[in-house]
Amino acid sequence: MARISRTFFITTSGNTVTENVGAMVFELEQATYLLGLMAGKMTRSRVVGLVGGMEIPSVESTFIAFEAGAKSGCPDCRVLRTYTGSWEDSALAREATLAQISQGADFIFHNANEAGPGVFQAVSESQSKGVYAFGSNKNQNDEAPDVILASAVIDLPAAFVQIAEQVYNKTYKAGVTRFGLSSGVISMVVNPKLQSKIPADAAHLIEETKSKIMNGSLEVPRGNF
Repeated sequence: MARISRTFFITTSGNTVTENVGAMVFELEQATYLLGLMAGKMTRSRVVGLVGGMEIPSVESTFIAFEAGAKSGCPDCRVLRTYTGSWEDSALAREATLAQISQGADFIFHNANEAGPGVFQAVSESQSKGVYAFGSNKNQNDEAPDVILASAVIDLPAAFVQIAEQVYNKTYKAGVTRFGLSSGVISMVVNPKLQSKIPADAAHLIEETKSKIMNGSLEVPRGNF
C-alpha cells in the first residue's frame, strides 16, 4: 500500500496506531466523575440515575466514573443505570428517566446522544420534585437551563487544533493522545443560571477534586477499552 507522505490520519476513541495513523482518546470520565461528586453531595434522596443509549464501552466508562464520583460524595447512595438501546429515541429516554425518578432519583446524567432531550423533558416535568439533570459530550446547559445543573464537555475542535499544531511544527509522532481536564479539551461546565444551587462546601470540594485529577494525584476509574 502506498504511503501518503507527511499526511496523518487521526481516529477518535480507538487505539489503532501505525506510522501515519494516530488516535485520540477523550477522557470524559474525568468530567463525569466531577458531575457524580456534585450529585452525591447534593442528593436528598440518596438515589441518582444514569440513562444511556446503546451499551457500549465508552458510555459505560463514563457511567463507571460518575458512579465513583457519586459514591465519593455519598457512600451509601444508590445508583440506577438504564440503557434504552437507542441513540435517537427521545421518548424511550424520557420513559427511562421518569422510571428512575419514580424510584427516587433526583440527579440524572445521560449519555444518550440525540435521545438526550428526552431525559431533559422528563426532568423538566419533575422540576417540582427538585430533580436535576446533567449534559454530556457538549455544553447542553442552555437546552433546559432550569434543570441542567452542569455538563461534561468535549471540545473536539480544540483537540484537532492541538494535533494539527504538532503536525505543522513537525513534532507529532503517531500514537495514542489522551485528552483530559488538564488539556483544556475536557471540561465540566456549570450552568451559571443554577450555580447558586450548589452549596459552597460542595463547590469547594469539586474544585479541590478537579485539581487533584489534573495534577495526577487522583486517578479516575474508567472502563477497559
